[in-house]
Amino acid sequence: MKVGIIGLGHGQRVLFESFKLSNIKIHGVVSKDQKKAEIFSKKNNIIKKYKNWKEIIKDNEIDIIAIAVPAVHQIKIIRECIRYNKIIFCEKPLGTNIKSIKSIINELEFYKRNIIIDYIFCEHNAFKKFKSLIPKKSTFMSGHVDVIFNTQSYAMKNKLINWKLKPSLGGGLINLYLPHIFDYLIYFFGQIFSIKIINENKNNFSTKLNCDIKFESGITANIKIEANNPNQEHTIRYSNEKYELILQNKGKDYTKNFILHLITIIQNKRLMKILKFNNDLKKFKKDSRVLLSSKLINKLKKPMSRKNHLESIKRYFYVEKVLNKARLSLNLNKEMKIN
Repeated sequence: MKVGIIGLGHGQRVLFESFKLSNIKIHGVVSKDQKKAEIFSKKNNIIKKYKNWKEIIKDNEIDIIAIAVPAVHQIKIIRECIRYNKIIFCEKPLGTNIKSIKSIINELEFYKRNIIIDYIFCEHNAFKKFKSLIPKKSTFMSGHVDVIFNTQSYAMKNKLINWKLKPSLGGGLINLYLPHIFDYLIYFFGQIFSIKIINENKNNFSTKLNCDIKFESGITANIKIEANNPNQEHTIRYSNEKYELILQNKGKDYTKNFILHLITIIQNKRLMKILKFNNDLKKFKKDSRVLLSSKLINKLKKPMSRKNHLESIKRYFYVEKVLNKARLSLNLNKEMKIN
């Protein structure tokens, strides 16, 4: 199999390395900065570079198109990939307009095109272990989840003004970080009943975002995101009357340094235990997102059944639907039901 990469930001930092790790040949790249594409191609012995993204999609030698561009541009690129029968690997969110997203989802389903969105956390062994310890859906009707995601983005740190600060282009906290959190919370706790963005500031590319969620199971959750905090932290805490389950990473690498704690409450005493999981990321010397993305990419190397194809498309659309309700909540300042 051969891949063509569109976009040399995240495409260069993570996806290029992920495809190499998966032993998929990088056949060509394209970037709006042609000089950058030329230097990158020469440095990495890449056979082809293209003038624009339509040319790379038309190349019959390429099997997979990896898209790493602002979300506002993804739908038109995916539509062209469908036309030329390409396997698609893209970033989240799919787009910025729910009508166009629904349209492209229908096309993907109708034409049976395989697509994977780069949602990496559910490929993480610590997250799989966390899920295995949550009571089964049929048995829990109470409990609360707190998610804290603090980081200092490159744009914030260097006081840059670019697309990553603009929600209309697919940036902002609501597009860059919230989709990942929705994806793994739905993986943990099932479908969402309602959502509300509770910030007083309606500016959805501000440095802070606060969100309340109610799940259909009865679980409630609060998400706090801060994008200009040098004290990086990613904590997921589930608690009920019997125990707390805490998954926490305070390291600089987004995914490498998670620690899993179980606190059992017995006769008002809190007994803490560190839980082990298969930590294959710890030995990985590069950016750990490379390894997690490669796990997703490896799925593209196998034929996807019709059932798996439909299930993945259904999952992606549900996350986009929840995300759209979050955008509406932000604009209307009220709780939005997911239906």
